[in-house]
Amino acid sequence: MVGGHAKKAPRKHLLTLSKVKTVDKIFFVQNLSVLLRAGFSLSHGLRTVSQQITQRRFHSVIEDIIVNVESGETFASALLRHPQDFDELFINMIDSGEISGKLELTLTALALQLKKSHALFLKVRNALAYPVVILVAMVFIGTGMMIFVLPKITDLYRDASQELPFITKAVIWFSDAFVNYGGFIGIGAILVIAIFMYSYRKTRLRYNIDALLLRLPIFGNIFQEINIARFSRVFHSLISTDIPIVKSFQIMAGTVGNYAYRKHLLAAVPQLETGIAIGKTLSTNKHLFPSTVVEMISVGEQSGALDEMTADLAEYYEQEAESTLDGLSVLIEPLLMLILGLGVGVIAVAVLWPMYRLVDVI
Repeated sequence: MVGGHAKKAPRKHLLTLSKVKTVDKIFFVQNLSVLLRAGFSLSHGLRTVSQQITQRRFHSVIEDIIVNVESGETFASALLRHPQDFDELFINMIDSGEISGKLELTLTALALQLKKSHALFLKVRNALAYPVVILVAMVFIGTGMMIFVLPKITDLYRDASQELPFITKAVIWFSDAFVNYGGFIGIGAILVIAIFMYSYRKTRLRYNIDALLLRLPIFGNIFQEINIARFSRVFHSLISTDIPIVKSFQIMAGTVGNYAYRKHLLAAVPQLETGIAIGKTLSTNKHLFPSTVVEMISVGEQSGALDEMTADLAEYYEQEAESTLDGLSVLIEPLLMLILGLGVGVIAVAVLWPMYRLVDVI
């Protein structure tokens, strides 16, 4: 059930290879909210917004929703037919807005939640884009040198009667391995990555890896800030639309990215059902929720200002995460340059050292 409405079997869409982009959903929610506040009916507002959507995939989805709404379904039930495009958080907030008669306010809150979450996602992606590009370039350039450049240089030393330095032998060995077994190395690397990604989906391994990520130096702090920001923002959106606390925790467990947080939130559900305070359920793992977060939520719960307190927490941790990511970007750039310089230096020493020794002998 969703807010008392029976779930209908999702209808498979013809175009299921891609998802609706977050920016398109933000545009849709914002414009629909404006139209409803202006006095448009839901079906009229949906038709008006659909005319402004140029992305074929999303336009087709909205047209299907309009047909179902005009046939008597609720907005939330119509959205349920497209689970690939609208997650549980989105649907439950819409359902709550319909039941309370405040759909336009709910849409405004949903638009804010989508904006904040997308902004944080973009910040993380942009912070990681530069180092990933550099690392990929380093791998391709290094592999190219090992296969095409170094063999021509190291061939000069193969028949040398003089004992070669260890570093030169190591470079020659790696170069020979890439030339003779490059295909097997590439296939092996792909298999290792594929096995890891498949294994990561398994509950136990994923929980262990996600828990380990939170304990990494520097990066662990970033992962914690991002997950607390996400938790606080979603929690604020849910309680501001009058969704029950227990249901909110179940929805939040599906929205946080880290499996350690997901498991902790799901474990809190039975405790909340027995009447235990929110702050107390979160305080059982201080590594996931620091005492500051627990205290602020406890104060908000006791004072009846949980809505405002979660909003403040979300703003604070979103800013902290952005600040940390900016600092990380500044730190990673010279670190990558240092690694690149060391790699070039090792190859240069391996190639030039035997030459200097030969000159000394002559």
